[in-house]
Formats: sequence, structure tokens, C-alpha cells
Amino acid sequence: MKKERSLKDIGLHFFRIVESGNLNELDEIIHPDYTADSAIVSEGAAALSLIDNSTISTPGIDALRRRIQLFVRQFANISHTMHDIVEQDDKVVFFYQLKMDHVDYWSGFPPTGKQIITSGAHLMHFQDRKIIRIRAQMGVLDIIKQIGVNYDRMTEEQITDYLNRVKLFLDID
Repeated sequence: MKKERSLKDIGLHFFRIVESGNLNELDEIIHPDYTADSAIVSEGAAALSLIDNSTISTPGIDALRRRIQLFVRQFANISHTMHDIVEQDDKVVFFYQLKMDHVDYWSGFPPTGKQIITSGAHLMHFQDRKIIRIRAQMGVLDIIKQIGVNYDRMTEEQITDYLNRVKLFLDID
């Protein structure tokens, strides 16, 4: 009898799909009623009260596929190093270090070729042994700083403009 994969292993497979860009495998692990939540977490913008860390939802596997396609076009050599993984009931949390090369326009910023290293977390909810919801967080202003923009010197208007571009990128209102 074939042993079922753990929810942790299914979640890890998601990260391998992102790293490889082989999006055909998403259908195996993503629930048809999938919803993504991406909280924009950034120390600088939050300190300026420009964002409220609200949740941004994008429904459907096709929306996820488009977001990943865009991400792997913007960043190459993507790798996740897992630091902690916690599994409980129908949820798994992954805390990781993300390394990637900035190779195409990202949120209006031209490609730099620079390697980006940041930390992130994904909380995955499962239903019927498939991922039905992902909540992902990382410091986007930290990424901006690494690609060469000194956000400490950005005006409130520039940060607001940037966050509006992020919302456009995520296809939200």
C-alpha cells in the first residue's frame, strides 16, 4: 500500500515547483477552491502608517499560476532554505530564507542582476490533502533596499506610489 505524503511534504513540493518553474505540477497539490493571501509586510512602510498589513486575496489556481509565472520571470535561481516547519492539524507553517536573482522588472524596478536574500513565511491550509489557502509574508521594502533603492530616503509619496504598484502587480483594488 502506498504511503500518503505528509502535508509538510506537499508544502515542500510547492516550493520545489516555484523553484523549478514546472507549474504543470500545481494541479496535483492545489485545491480547486484555492485562495492566496499575501500580507504586505514592510517595516519602513508600516512605520510610516502607509499600509495596514491588510490581507490581499487572489482566488483560483489560474491566478496562482500567473503570479508564479510572473515571479519566475522577474527572479532567477530561486531557492528556499527552510529554517522551521510546524505542522498542526490541517495547517503547515514554513519559515525560510529566500535567495534569488533580480532579472526582470519587479514592481516597476528595472532588473539589476543582484542576488536578493530575504526571509519569509508561508502558512498553508489544506483540504482533502491539497493546498486551499496560502498566506505569505516577507519584507518587500527589504527587497527594494537590496536592489539598490534606499527606502530610508524615499518620500511618503514615493513609498505610496510603490505600494500602489505592488497592488497592481497583485491585481487587487
